[in-house]
Amino acid sequence: MFKLGICTNFSIPHIGGTEYVLHNISKKLVKNYDYEVNVFSFSNKKELKIDNINIIPCKKGSYFINQINQMDHIMVYSDSFWQWENIVNNINIIKPKISIALVGMYHMRHNKIIFNKFIENINKFNVITHSNNYQDYYNCEKNNIPVSVIPNGIDLNEFDKYNNINFREKYNIKEKYIILNISNYFYGKGIDIIGDIAIQLKKYRSDFIIVQISNNIQYPHEKAFRDRAMRKCRNSNVLFLRDLPRENIIAAYKSSDIFLMTSLKEVAPLVILESMAAKLSWISMDIGNIKELCGGRIINNSNIDQKEYKIIDKNTINSYITYINEFLNNEKLKTIYGKNGRKLVEKKYNWDKIVLLYNEVFKCIN
Repeated sequence: MFKLGICTNFSIPHIGGTEYVLHNISKKLVKNYDYEVNVFSFSNKKELKIDNINIIPCKKGSYFINQINQMDHIMVYSDSFWQWENIVNNINIIKPKISIALVGMYHMRHNKIIFNKFIENINKFNVITHSNNYQDYYNCEKNNIPVSVIPNGIDLNEFDKYNNINFREKYNIKEKYIILNISNYFYGKGIDIIGDIAIQLKKYRSDFIIVQISNNIQYPHEKAFRDRAMRKCRNSNVLFLRDLPRENIIAAYKSSDIFLMTSLKEVAPLVILESMAAKLSWISMDIGNIKELCGGRIINNSNIDQKEYKIIDKNTINSYITYINEFLNNEKLKTIYGKNGRKLVEKKYNWDKIVLLYNEVFKCIN
């Protein structure tokens, strides 16, 4: 049995975009290709087995090297993984071949020592990006690094199977329109601008509610970010929901009128793909691979800080308001965008096709 180790900072049972992606990849590899998948993460303190996937607390230093040396292959998800430098610095004693999903290459783009050592040993790595129009791919192209482009995906069965949850009734929502935001409270998610959007939108209409859904996560600044967002949304049309079961989240997508993406920086936002799967029109700034997608409106914002996070000003907020009103005032337009998004997911972003590509990279199938 082929033993794969997946290295990540956060994993299930914690739930977020990364955790969802890695869990779907793992399930398909176990079921379709008879892998033994071992997920090494820092978010769990004890060993678990979920869906025939081994979830193992990640160690540090030489103990971590010993962990991964038991594998046939390892995949590191993001060069922001907290043991990535340990891998690069000890590459000569690591036994398995390594795949690295760069997920933006945020760490190595600002750490030339590690990046140069990575390039020097590039024959020991398979490199994966989620699109061919983002900074990680461009940096690989610039440095002649071979890349496999593998997008994120969606389990369409989740959105197509019968769901008897009445989301509006369950959460006592009376407003005509639901504007949905799903995001956990990490740095750069921009959730606090929801308050600005709600206040400005209320000048035009009162028939809406913005629903913000998040999960409790082990992240040091999570409470501070959440408290700030809630303060900014005080006395506005915003409902905060927490730790919902997955079926309730699917019901939220299917019951809403617009998905509101507020992230200041992303690589390949899964929540946009989920919106597309639910035929839910979306609004987002031009982050990550968003221009490859369809089914929504894109706000062009070239104003960024030194870390390349979007800077929000009045024009940005006004653009959100314009597109929200455009969708809510034109049901036909909203429907057309939703259908177009769904068609693209069916064509390109389903897990069976995507996991086939991962299997080919891990087993070096040409």
